[in-house]
This record gives sequence, C-alpha cells and structure tokens, in this order.
Amino acid sequence: MEGIVIQTKKRKSDEANDHIKHNQPYKKIKFTSPLSDKTDDENNNNNNEFNAGPIGFTWDSQNYSCSYDALFTILFNIWSETPINFHARLARRNTFIAKLEEQFQNIKNKICTPEAARNSIRPLIHNYNSNNFPWGRIGVNMVNLSDLFFQNNRTVAFKNSKCTACTFEKSDMIKSYLFKQIYQFEGTTTQKWFTFITSDNPSPEICNNCNQNLMSYTNFSKVPPVIALDIYAQKTSISHKLTFKIWDDVKVLKLAGIIYLGDGHFTARIIDQNKNVWWHDGMKTYNRCEPEENLKNINAQKLKFLDRKKACLAIYSACTK
Repeated sequence: MEGIVIQTKKRKSDEANDHIKHNQPYKKIKFTSPLSDKTDDENNNNNNEFNAGPIGFTWDSQNYSCSYDALFTILFNIWSETPINFHARLARRNTFIAKLEEQFQNIKNKICTPEAARNSIRPLIHNYNSNNFPWGRIGVNMVNLSDLFFQNNRTVAFKNSKCTACTFEKSDMIKSYLFKQIYQFEGTTTQKWFTFITSDNPSPEICNNCNQNLMSYTNFSKVPPVIALDIYAQKTSISHKLTFKIWDDVKVLKLAGIIYLGDGHFTARIIDQNKNVWWHDGMKTYNRCEPEENLKNINAQKLKFLDRKKACLAIYSACTK
C-alpha cells in the first residue's frame, strides 16, 4: 500500500452529498445519540450504553474525500473526549494537526459544517504535496495522509541498534507516531507486533562494519499520545489495547479507531471512551456514526473487517480515558 496512490472507480453515489452547502453553518448536527430515531422506550433502554454518537464527515463526490473522512472522524472523537491533552500532546507539535484542531473547535461551536472544516484543510495539504494529495476523483494513500498528521517536531522515540558480531551501535531518532508494516508479522496481533518492535529483536538492517544483521528495539521515554499501525499488507488481528513498558512501568494505549479499505473506498470504526464501537462511511452515514456494540463483545479477528473492507490502519490513543 505504501507509496501507491489509489485510483478509484467512479462512485455509485456521486450525487450523495450534492445537496449539502459546505459554506453554511452546520445546523443539522446534534450532539445526541444516532439512536434518536427509535421509540422513547428503545432510546431509554440504550441511553446507558450509547449516550452520544461521534460526529462524521460526509463524502465529497467531486473531490474524493473518503481517506480524510475516515481519519478526521477518528481524530475528532479523540479530540472531543480529551481536548486539553490533544492540544498539548499533538496539536502543539504538528502544524497540520494544529489547523485541524482549530476546525474541530469550529465544528463543536457550530460555526461551520464538518465538510467545510475538512475542505479548509485540504488546500493546505494539497499545496504541501500535490502529487500525494490531488484534487478530483482520485484516491489518496492512507499511509501518506496519516503520516502527515502523525509527524512530530520533536523526537517521539529512539530506535537503538547494535551488531551481534562486532561493536557497532547506533541510535536513530523517530519523529512519527505512525509505524509502517513489518512483513514478518503476517498472521499475528497488533500487540505482538508492538511488543516485537519495543523489544530487542533481529532487524532487517545490516551492520555497516561487518555486514551482519543488527538487533534493534524502539525505546519511548514517555507514553506517546497516539500510535498508528499500518497493517494493510498483513493478516493481523487488532488487539483491544497495546501494553508496553517504559523502564519498569507498564503503560497502556487503548484502541481509538480503525480505518478500512475496499473497492478504493475508506471507512472507519470509532471506539469511544466507554468502549462503545461505532462505524462511519461518508457515502452512507454522512455526518452520523452508527452504533455497533461494546468493544468487549467484538474479538480481535472480527475487527479486521468491516462490510467486506479490510483494516489498513489501527489507531491507539493515550488521550482517551
């Protein structure tokens, strides 16, 4: 998937959102449960389980936006649950996240629609790299897009490597919360993959001195606010959480969202701080996220797929409660 700009087919629902006026304040949105179209008795029975649905982004049929819609829906939910932590730990370290955070606030205050917020960010991204982030009916690579938002202007972690045959050692700075696919982890879990990269294990890198394989591990000095794992090329089950150690302290990152790809179209699952699972497809659910069930009832294998689409990115967050 990496490095590939996906050429998508013409959508069946190209007119799906033509009625939306993106430059108008968003009056339709309600910060209430999408279960509100059910009867009062049904709503009362579900209020304890699903109190409020995350906000989604409606797909743009003229300038394909599904990659943005999926990623921004997950990020908006993380921000809306813990805006202070989001600002301090993400927005202050990345220009694109900072601009997105401003638009999230505008959505919350009903100054603009989610679509207008998205469309105000897209020119900045396009001007940054017009080849990776084109206009029109052309898809965008999720790895390229997410890497843009998960970059950090400070060191996130260090990748420490050493040779088993000689004295060669090196330490490389990591400045992104996105970790790209490692092919030897076909058929495992995201937890096992993350444990591998944070433990001392064989690396595909070769020693500069003696051409032997290096051992390496990734070391975090503090808990990252988010971790995104590129899993599209793997048959990897999605763990409900990631646990790892910083020195001797066990740290936990909770699953916050999953992005899926199929037929050139991205969709998403969102997991809120109560572990309720929602799904979003800008072509079908528009600004709404539809409820599924609690995460405890969905196993790691089932999370790999959504409506015949395959998981391509798993996002974990320390910003959620």
